[in-house]
Amino acid sequence: MTDSGSSKKLQVFISHANEDNPTAKRLSKRLREDGFDPWLDEERLLPGQDWRLECEKAMRASDAILVCFSEESVSKSGFVQKEFKRALDIQEEKPEGAIFVIPVRLDKSEVPFSFRDLHWVDYPADYDRLVLALQSKSGGTAMPEKTLKPKTPAPRTSSRGSRGKPKAPQNPGGPIFNVQGGIHIGR
Repeated sequence: MTDSGSSKKLQVFISHANEDNPTAKRLSKRLREDGFDPWLDEERLLPGQDWRLECEKAMRASDAILVCFSEESVSKSGFVQKEFKRALDIQEEKPEGAIFVIPVRLDKSEVPFSFRDLHWVDYPADYDRLVLALQSKSGGTAMPEKTLKPKTPAPRTSSRGSRGKPKAPQNPGGPIFNVQGGIHIGR
């Protein structure tokens, strides 16, 4: 892991309908607490800024875009629909298979047809899975410190196998994160 002073936090754009502001704020706060850099219009836009331009710049600069769906957002006409579609347009510029747009259901709403090929998460129930997806994105960026489990060193006497080779680590019962941010389940 790199020195925390020189590491870049993963920027996460949160796209949502105005009616979902309270939930989007809770999501943003939780992501920030877990070491990410969420971009929420209400928190980032300054008076006098061209909000459409700033949102476009932020979406392009982000490492991931969370598209938040709710009963309100999927049935609402207007800019939120344009922003959802813009997220998919930007994803088309990314390498095949890359995690970039992550659909997040805020209630039991139907995920729009154009997003159904992407696996979605329910918030807040599946927040941990959302964090795993974002951590897998982290590649060369630092992973949130708070979500990593501390490693306990093996006793010195049993750290080597019969031929002097290091033993394979025991399965701690959960995902193992490597320095590059990859996720390994089990061994």
